[in-house]
Formats: sequence, C-alpha cells, structure tokens
Amino acid sequence: MKHTRLRAALAAALILVMGGWVAADDREEPVDILIALDKSLSMEEEIEAVKEYVNSQIVDSLLQNGDFFLIIAFYGQTNIIVSDYIKGEEHKGEIKGIVSAVEADGRFTDIGNALDTLKSQVEKYSSPDRRKTLLLITDGKHEPPPESKYYSEDGSYSHEYLEVTSETQKEGWKIIVIGLGDPAARELAEALSAEYAETEGPSAAGLKELIPDLTGVMTVVGEPDFTPVNRKNRASLRLRVRTEDFTEPPVVGIGGVRLQTAEHVEDDILTAPVAETLETEGEADITLDLELDGTLPAGSYQGTLVFDFSSKEHFEEELAVSFRVKSFIASYPWIIPVGIVAAAAVLLLLYLLLRMIGKGRKVTFRLVVEENPLKKGKDVFTARLGKPLYIKESMDVIDVADKKTTNAVAALTLTEGGLALNPIREERFPGLKAAKKNVLGESCIIRTESGKDYHVTFEQV
Repeated sequence: MKHTRLRAALAAALILVMGGWVAADDREEPVDILIALDKSLSMEEEIEAVKEYVNSQIVDSLLQNGDFFLIIAFYGQTNIIVSDYIKGEEHKGEIKGIVSAVEADGRFTDIGNALDTLKSQVEKYSSPDRRKTLLLITDGKHEPPPESKYYSEDGSYSHEYLEVTSETQKEGWKIIVIGLGDPAARELAEALSAEYAETEGPSAAGLKELIPDLTGVMTVVGEPDFTPVNRKNRASLRLRVRTEDFTEPPVVGIGGVRLQTAEHVEDDILTAPVAETLETEGEADITLDLELDGTLPAGSYQGTLVFDFSSKEHFEEELAVSFRVKSFIASYPWIIPVGIVAAAAVLLLLYLLLRMIGKGRKVTFRLVVEENPLKKGKDVFTARLGKPLYIKESMDVIDVADKKTTNAVAALTLTEGGLALNPIREERFPGLKAAKKNVLGESCIIRTESGKDYHVTFEQV
C-alpha cells in the first residue's frame, strides 16, 4: 500500500514522443497515440484533473480519424481499456466515457509491467512506419506487488525495469515527467533520464500550461558553433534551432549551461539567462555568451554541454561540442605585427639619433690654397671626433692626409669647440704663435720647404 502522504502529491505525465505530435486540424498522416493511466489509490485526488486533461486535450483536440489509440489502466495489474482506430466523433465520445469511468482504486503501482504491456500492444497492432506517442500518467511512485518481476524490497527501480526504459529510449521516445512536487516523480524522472517539470495543485488547465506543446518539435540542427575561448576566458555558442508544427510561437529559456570534458567539469558557464521566442515553423540562431573559469590550458577539447532550461519548450538537454582554448598569441594576434612595427620604429629612431650624434662628431671642410689649389673634388675632407687628420706639404703641394708621415707639418683635430690646428713644425707657420682652437672659416700661412708662403683657408662645407 502506498504511503498516505502521496495523496498530496503529484500527477506526473511522462510523454514519450517519437518525432512529435501534429495538430489534428493540420496533420495529414495518422499517428499511434498510447496512454498508460495510473489508477492506483495514491492518484485519488489527482485522477479527475488527469481524466479531464486526457479527454479535452488528447481525445477532443488531438485525435483524428485513422489514428490508433491505446489506453491501459494500471496499478498492481494492467488492463487494456481502449485499443482501436479512431472512427469519428461518436467513437471519440465513447472513448471519453471510458476515460471518465476510470477510478483511482487499485493497490500497488507496477510501471515496469505497464511498459511491457504497451510495448506488446504496439508490436501487435501498430504500423512500424507510423509516428508513435506514449503518454504515461502516474504519480511517479514505482511500487509493484511482490509477485512482479520488477519488485524490490527497498522500492528502488530494478535492473530489469531500467532495461525496459532504456530500450524505450533507444527506440526514439522522448520522455517528459510532469510532477506536482512529490519527490517520487523527480526520482522517477532521474531513473528514466527524463525531462522534468513541476507544478502545484493538479487541474486540467494547469497540466495544459505545464506540458509542452504536443504538436511541436524543437531540435538543434548541425554542429554547435563554439568560438575559441580567449585569454579573458570568454567565448560564445551559436546554435541553429529548428522548430516544427508548433501551434504558437514557442519560447525557449536557458538558465544555465554545464560544461563537461574528460579533464574538467564546470557547473555553469552561461554569463546570463537567455529567453528566445522562435517561429512556429522554421530555423533560427540562438547565441549564448559563455565564460569559463580559466583552469583549462590552451589546446583543443571535446566535451558535452548540459542545458538547464527554464521553459517547458526546449531542445536536447545534452549536446556534444568541440572547442579550443586560445594561447596568448592566438588570443592577441595583433601583437606580432604591432611588435614588428614597434621594433622597426625603434630602429629608425636609433638610426636617426646616431645620425644626429654623428653630425656633431664630424665636420666636412674644403682646403683652399690660393697659390697652388688642389684639383676640384680632391680638396674636400672630413674630420671625425677622435680621429686626427694631418696637413702635409711636398714639392710645394699642400694636402691633407689621414695618417701622419714625415711630410706632416700640422695636425687637425675635431673637438667640441671646432677644428683645432696643432703645428708639428712651428717654423712652417710664420706668424702663428700657438695652436688654433678652430680654423673653420679662417686662413693661415703655411711655408713650403722651398720657402714659399701659401695662404690656406679652411672652408666648412
């Protein structure tokens, strides 16, 4: 016997959808619609709301001629109460009468046995190429009788039961658990790896608001576009989402995103919740801003994104992704060209500076000898700081050399004060009593070995 506290608990709806439902007014192809209705004692307070929901939203609004419709009522046992193809409004009225007569008066709840019965009926009557929808309505408490093969003393879900649900999922059925707050419903959803939503106070209108659009299908198309994670640990995720056969524009809300890799788990990388309104039919991009914790080193990764949805309409809860964490250079690619430009600028500045310094460390002058001038082009010389030049005379020709010889009569030295002249043979400089600190722009007399006096001028170029 189930504990009496369950009477305040939920009527949960498990919707297993293969391919999605399409509204009866628009649908061209018939479908197989299967309902497993929990009529155990713990459903006593919720059964009326559940029956009203089934009659108004499923029988009246969804079913059309040619659909295969199956209802089983289960508790410790399983009874088939409807198994037929829909044949008009009068037939639908008869089915509603059958649903309305169901009472929550059975002992135990054997969900595993109910799933077995459903599967056998589908295999017996259903066309394999038709879309199938299974709605399992229960408070979520799996408590089979001792004689059931799914029985366990602690009330846990047995290995065989999990195998049944796993096989169901492999066949493409999507599972949604709708609960009214009882922990058993959430536990059931976790055991089935199902989607879960919760509400308080069962009513047909409440179930309608809580259960996703029965005509709509929402899926992610193609590979998620996960941009590389930059050095600020930021990235974006773009998803191409396709919607089909919704009766109203669906709103998909995402409250968080968990990242799982072989090396790492992050509970939530979504920077802010997102809510997007999509078209009833079509494709649209949803972009999410992400921020990682920065512990992943640079490199490429394979992982899984797990979405925490805040809306009843949503796409897959888990998506496989590939992404890359950038290195420093990859995050700031402009650094290399900027560095090259900066280095070039520094070299240019150094070159200009050296040229400026060089201008202060050398001087170019023309040696003008009035009586015996040098040939044009041979009369220009450059004196450099720290490297003296020498005035020499030979055979009445006065010239400048960069090395001291026996013909040298004076040294020319570049100083901070100018071009200094220091006589080596003073007798060759009549009238010059001491060294001259700067001869640029000035003249002096140099006497040749033959006794001729030549007037020499040092013109700065």
